[in-house]
Amino acid sequence: MMRAALFDDEFIVIQGLQTMVCWEKFGIELIGTAQNGLEALDYFEANKPDIILTDIRMPGLDGLALIERILELESTTLCIVFSGFNDTAYLKKAIKLGVVDYLEKPVTLSKVEDVLARTIKKANEIKRIKTLETEWEINKQERLKQVLIQLMLHHEEGEKNWEQVMQSYSKKVYGFTVLALASKDFIQKEKPNLKSIPIRSGNEYFLVLLHLTALSSQHSKDLVTSNVKGQVGIGRTYTEPGDLFKSYQQARKACRYAKFLEVSALHYEDIETYNTAPQDVSSIEKAIFASMRTTDEANLKEHVMSWMKELRQTRQLELMEREIARMVYLGLEVAKEHGAQDPGDDYDFHQEIRTLNTSEAMENWLLFKMISFLNGIQQAKNKESQGAVERAEVFIENYYHKDITLQDVAARAGMSATYFSMLFKETTGTTYIKYLTNIRIEKAKKLLLNGGKVKEVSEQVGYHSYRHFTEVFKKHTGVSPGLYRVKK
Repeated sequence: MMRAALFDDEFIVIQGLQTMVCWEKFGIELIGTAQNGLEALDYFEANKPDIILTDIRMPGLDGLALIERILELESTTLCIVFSGFNDTAYLKKAIKLGVVDYLEKPVTLSKVEDVLARTIKKANEIKRIKTLETEWEINKQERLKQVLIQLMLHHEEGEKNWEQVMQSYSKKVYGFTVLALASKDFIQKEKPNLKSIPIRSGNEYFLVLLHLTALSSQHSKDLVTSNVKGQVGIGRTYTEPGDLFKSYQQARKACRYAKFLEVSALHYEDIETYNTAPQDVSSIEKAIFASMRTTDEANLKEHVMSWMKELRQTRQLELMEREIARMVYLGLEVAKEHGAQDPGDDYDFHQEIRTLNTSEAMENWLLFKMISFLNGIQQAKNKESQGAVERAEVFIENYYHKDITLQDVAARAGMSATYFSMLFKETTGTTYIKYLTNIRIEKAKKLLLNGGKVKEVSEQVGYHSYRHFTEVFKKHTGVSPGLYRVKK
C-alpha cells in the first residue's frame, strides 16, 4: 500500500479530503497532514510518503518551493498540486518541476478520485518500467560477466561478444586489470574511473577492473592497489580485451605468491624469478635417502626440515614446487627399490603441491610423503622377513630329523647366519636351536606314544646319540623317554 500526505492551509479542504475520499479503494494510506509549507517539509523529511497532495499557495513556504525541495530529497515522490483559476504561471512551473498531476479548485470528490486513479496508474507504470530497467541492468551485468570469463579463458568468441556487449555502454574502456582474490571476503573501494566486476570461477574469486580513463602505468598500478583491501594477486593492465587472459593468468600466479609470501596485494611484475636451487642441499639429500633406507624416522624428519630450510630461503614458489616434486619422486624410487608399493604411473605429485599455499604446508606435505615411503620400506622389509622365517619353518618341519645347522637354514632363507638368527628370534620369540629342539621333542613324544623304541625314536628325530637324546628329552619333559613311553 502506498503512503500519502495532504498539505493545505485551508482546514476545510484537509478535513473534507480526509473524510470524503475512500483512500483504501486506491491502495493508499493517508498518513498525515500539514497547514503550512515549513510544517509540510518537516513532516515529509520525517516520514517520506510516496505521494503528496499540496496547495500551490501556502504560508511559510509556498507549494512550488516545497515541491522543489521534496524532489531534491526523494526524486521518486509523486506530487499532486491544487491550483486556482489564476495560478496558471505557478502551475506551469510546477509541471516543469515534475508534478504528476494537478487539481483545480474548488476541489470536488470526483476530481480527487480521478486524479488518484491516474496517479496510481502512473505509479504502477513507473514501477513496471523500473522493474524492467532493473532486470535489463542485471542481464547486462550478467552478459558482461560472461564475456569477461570468455576473455579470461581465451575463448575465440570472447572479443566478438565483447564488442556486442559494449554497444550498450556509453563509456569507453581504456584498459583491463584482473585481480585474483585469496577469498571471497574482501573489501572493495569504489573509484569513479574504475568499474569493478566480481567474477567467480569454481572455487576461485576474481575482480576484473575496467579502466574508464586513460592512465599512466604507475598511476594505474597505484589506483588498482588502492581499490581493494585483502590478500590479492594483481595482473598487468592491458589495453586490448584480447589480452585479458594474460592478466588473468598473471593474477592467479601473483595470488599464489601473495599467500606463499604472506603479503597482501602483490603485483605480478613484483615477483622475482630465480631458477636455481641452493647448492648445499645435495649432502642433505643423501642423508634423507640414507635415513629412509635404514628406516630411521627421527633422522629423516631432521634432514627433511634442514633441506626445506635451505630451499625456503629462495622465496621462489615455482622453484620450491619443482624441487619438492623432485625430492618426492626420488624418495618414491628409493622406496620402490626396497620393495615398497608403487602408487602407479598416473600419480601426480605436482598437482597436489600446487594446492599448497605456504612453505609450512609444503614442508608438512613433504614430511608426510617421505615418512609414508619410509613406512612402505619398513612394511616391505617386515613382509620379506616374515616370508624368510616362514620358509625356514617349513624347511625345519621337513628336515628336522636330519643334521641341519643354523647355516643350512639361513642359506635356504637367503640370509647370513647372524642376521637370520636375529630375525628368527625376533619373529618367533625363540632361538633357532630351541625351536628345532621343541619340534624334535614333540615328534618324539608322538612316536613314543605309538610304541616306538627309544633308540629308534632318537634316530628318527635327528639324535644319533641315544644318551644325548635322553638328556634333552628329560630336560624338556621332566621324565626319561622310557618312563614317558610306559606312563603314557
